[in-house]
Amino acid sequence: AISLRNGLEILLITDSKAEVGAACLLVEVGSNSDPEEAPGIAHLSEIVTLNTADKRMTDNHFEDLLLEDGGSVTAFTGKEHTIFSFQTPTDKFKDRLDLFAKLFNKRAFTVSQIQKGITRLDTSHQLHTSSDNWRIFQVLCHYASADHPYHSFTNGNSISLEFSSANSTRLASEVQAFFDIHYSSNRMKLVMYSDSTLEKMESNVLSSFGRLENHGGILPNFSKSPRPFVQEHMGKLILYTPISDMKRLSFFFPLEHSEATSQDSAAEFVSFFLRSKAPGGLFSYLKARGSI
Repeated sequence: AISLRNGLEILLITDSKAEVGAACLLVEVGSNSDPEEAPGIAHLSEIVTLNTADKRMTDNHFEDLLLEDGGSVTAFTGKEHTIFSFQTPTDKFKDRLDLFAKLFNKRAFTVSQIQKGITRLDTSHQLHTSSDNWRIFQVLCHYASADHPYHSFTNGNSISLEFSSANSTRLASEVQAFFDIHYSSNRMKLVMYSDSTLEKMESNVLSSFGRLENHGGILPNFSKSPRPFVQEHMGKLILYTPISDMKRLSFFFPLEHSEATSQDSAAEFVSFFLRSKAPGGLFSYLKARGSI
């Protein structure tokens, strides 16, 4: 692992037998940072960030190149993180890595990019409305305390952002402000996988990502926010009618946030053991009883 002068932390993984190169960039901001009056701005920022920064090229130039290569690109906005990743054959990786890095340089978003981004945002929302997993997640968010950002509408759409052709310039300014504030190199983590040597990878990543700006972005701190679930939310049964043929019983346990346990991924360890199907685990016990 290395750290660049601009604060970007990087993990390099080399595999001489690798047939593809891949990179994943995490930005420490998500929908919890949406302004109260603009739910979905983090997700819209993610969508338009993937638009090519070079005005001489089409907005989807980077994605189109990867498709031509036989590669792919994905992005995801969570509550506290936004993740961008791509993969491509190793002989194309260095050039695509340079283009990938340029997406996160200081840039200006156009009204046209915002309008196209809104279309993709609405498409994403429509797809989520037919997903039971996403609907259950949003029900849980809606049930949370309205005073906590977890309550927010994570995906967003043209309605939540009050989008119209008349106010597209305003929305472009809001996305620009969100990007300029939160997309700072000191709030980014990068993982890179390639068949190159570690020395070559370090050289490549320095030339590509060393130019990203560190403008002192401060990591959002939600530990002082009201709890998303308080006593009045506990011990409740929420009945949900699925749109698919499914039966599910889910238990949700709100855990107190702790920086120490967060670093150790304590919740993930507990979740792993509860889900494990290994002998002696909860799954095998319930199955032996005929409960599942």
